[in-house]
Amino acid sequence: MFLSKGRFGIRLVPFGKIPGELTDHLTDALQEVFRKNVFKSRPQKPPLEAFDLNRSQYKTKELLEYLSSMRAYKEKILGVINEDIYKPGFPFVFGEASPVREIAIISVWRFMQNMKYFDCDPEILKMRAKKESIQELGHTYGLRHCTDPTCIMSYSYTISELDRKSDQFCARCKAWF
Repeated sequence: MFLSKGRFGIRLVPFGKIPGELTDHLTDALQEVFRKNVFKSRPQKPPLEAFDLNRSQYKTKELLEYLSSMRAYKEKILGVINEDIYKPGFPFVFGEASPVREIAIISVWRFMQNMKYFDCDPEILKMRAKKESIQELGHTYGLRHCTDPTCIMSYSYTISELDRKSDQFCARCKAWF
């Protein structure tokens, strides 16, 4: 698609049990979009301090801090977790990024829950994870949420909104690179 700034790679860090075919799909998709080498790390256990017992969800802030401690110089990191995540003020989020620290986390939990109830094709799970991964990594490159509802950088509050948007950057966001 386009050549991104810098020459350093992206590390994909699975938390817990993430299907190998999903991490393989994300690796290929992210390499194609960002034109960077994507390196898969060994699966990690989510840090205990990230779990909020009252909500039965993981806090994105603590997950991002954990990922930040793993980061090498100029490397971007994307964590993928199969647990429900949230940040203050939100009942849940699909993902979050820290542009300054160049790290991001996505959760496939709600993508997979939706599959249970609506009998979705596993390819839909891959597409949802791809879209959320590209958006969150886009933030690590300095992009903000886009007002174009079809742009990959538009914010998705629901699964339906995530499904409706494209897996591509709009012309304005693409020009950022």
